[in-house]
Amino acid sequence: MGIKVDQAFQGQEAIDKVKTSTYDIIFMDMQMPLVDGITATKEIFKLNLIRPPKIVAMTANAFPEDIELCLRAGMSDFLSKPLDRDKLYAIMESVS
Repeated sequence: MGIKVDQAFQGQEAIDKVKTSTYDIIFMDMQMPLVDGITATKEIFKLNLIRPPKIVAMTANAFPEDIELCLRAGMSDFLSKPLDRDKLYAIMESVS
């Protein structure tokens, strides 16, 4: 797909990376150490970036209340684990 990938291993690292680099899309794990995905997403949007990334939740918790929590935090989509390859590709293609 011609993509460049970067990784953050916990929420604060994701926030710090967004401060110094531009991302089209972030796949945000909900269960990260120190700063969880919901908190990291809210902090990223507080940065008021000119071109904020599309943030997609990734979690094994696929209950309706989990999805609603992610969407309220500002995430634009939700992927449950195990990942559906077709949905993953569709989300990635929607950004380009």
